[in-house]
Amino acid sequence: MELCYKTFVSVGNCKQAFTRLLDAVKSQAACLPKPILVQHGHTPFFSEECHGIDFVNMDTFTQHIDDAEVLIFHGGAGSIHHALRKGKCPIVMPRRAEFGEHVNNHQVTFGSTLYSCGKVLLVDNVDELSIAIHKVQAAALKIVPHGNQSLALETIKKRLNLLLGASTKIVDPEYSITGVPANPNCHSRESGNL
Repeated sequence: MELCYKTFVSVGNCKQAFTRLLDAVKSQAACLPKPILVQHGHTPFFSEECHGIDFVNMDTFTQHIDDAEVLIFHGGAGSIHHALRKGKCPIVMPRRAEFGEHVNNHQVTFGSTLYSCGKVLLVDNVDELSIAIHKVQAAALKIVPHGNQSLALETIKKRLNLLLGASTKIVDPEYSITGVPANPNCHSRESGNL
């Protein structure tokens, strides 16, 4: 039987390394719920406090989301989508092109859009990650899945279509990104609260 991990970290399957996220997680491992599972993809990873795995299948991925108290993800739409469908508010550190973590900054745009809707905690560095971890643990943040389409979802789809080009179309997820009021615990960088 698979161990029930209380913290689940995922960098996705992008070929570029994402050392920035993994180093931030290692530096915060002492304050994360144990056990910790880090899906590190193509990025070499070792930690005494975390269990590392390169990739997981989708069933296992969604089970880890179900089990975890804290989710820390790259800014990939698929990973975030699964967390939101399960009613979880993930901590998101988008990959950045300027650091060689991705080919462009679409994850930054996507993460910022979800952050502005109050659906994710957006972080860029270890200090912001530390604040977000404490916020998640204190509030046990949840996003309630919802079945109706929303204006915000349409806006996000249009922006992603513009970023990805006309040949790629975004499939409607089974939840509404703004089907519930923005969670005040998922906000505001400006006030020092993530």
